[in-house]
Amino acid sequence: MSSTVTANRVAAVVRIARPEFLLLPVVLVAVGAAVSVYTGVFDPFRTTVALGGILALHVAVNVFNDVADYESGIDLETTPTAFSGGSRVLPEGKLSPAVAHRFGSVMFAVGIAIGGWFLYVVGPVVLPVLLVGAVTVIAYTRVLTKLTLGETAAGLGLGAAPIIGVVLVQAGSVSPVGIALSVPAFFLTFNLLLLNEFPDIEADKSAGRTNLIHRFGRRVAGWIYVVAGLAVAGVLLSTIVSDTVPSGAALGLVGMVFFIRPARWVLSPGGRPPAVVLRDNVLWNLLTNGLIAGGVYLAAVGVLP
Repeated sequence: MSSTVTANRVAAVVRIARPEFLLLPVVLVAVGAAVSVYTGVFDPFRTTVALGGILALHVAVNVFNDVADYESGIDLETTPTAFSGGSRVLPEGKLSPAVAHRFGSVMFAVGIAIGGWFLYVVGPVVLPVLLVGAVTVIAYTRVLTKLTLGETAAGLGLGAAPIIGVVLVQAGSVSPVGIALSVPAFFLTFNLLLLNEFPDIEADKSAGRTNLIHRFGRRVAGWIYVVAGLAVAGVLLSTIVSDTVPSGAALGLVGMVFFIRPARWVLSPGGRPPAVVLRDNVLWNLLTNGLIAGGVYLAAVGVLP
């Protein structure tokens, strides 16, 4: 195989891994790490290993989703955006579905192997989180999206579970602050996926998906998005007021400024979401989680209450 062919294949593998979306697991692990620092059980080695496992599982679900969308024909029906519509690697012929699936399988195996190691060193308490991650990766596209469970599965597997898992593998249990901060992460990832489904309504429907927008219609799905978004702020405020989480976590509320434009758009009459709306949805997610992590860390070191 020539060096050019090899370079092209490597580039295609990187594209299908969707590296632009891998900031999400990084900020989620940052939240879990900050909680661990706050509760006095931070282990940098275990945090790094957990990040590697979560990244591997996130890549796996990205790849499996691309393969499933290509095989179902969704990729041929969608008009891709910077935030939705897949990597386009398979429709462009940059990789074969078989090669892509093998890559996804390797990433899945890496993630499960790391989870298995934590299962050995920490104990069976890790098993529920590991199962949530595994089921999300394996069943998300081909099963859960057809049962109106895709958004919920994403919120759990790519939102709440990473935070709980990072705390769990260091402390052997999950503190109230860890549980409390996993809830905003759930709603953030839930909404991240929900809004990204709006551009592909017809294509998803043709392939048998039953997302919330298919089940309840565009208007109700829009209100679900708004309520879930407001729940992010509501949970943060209520847990701060009740002293469940440190006041520093209120930094996450700054990220709510990027919720405004998507919230207004989903309640509008229709059409495809503009790129700026999809962009703000992503920024809201990353900034809110990142600022929560920073606020909790600053509280842990005594800079903030």
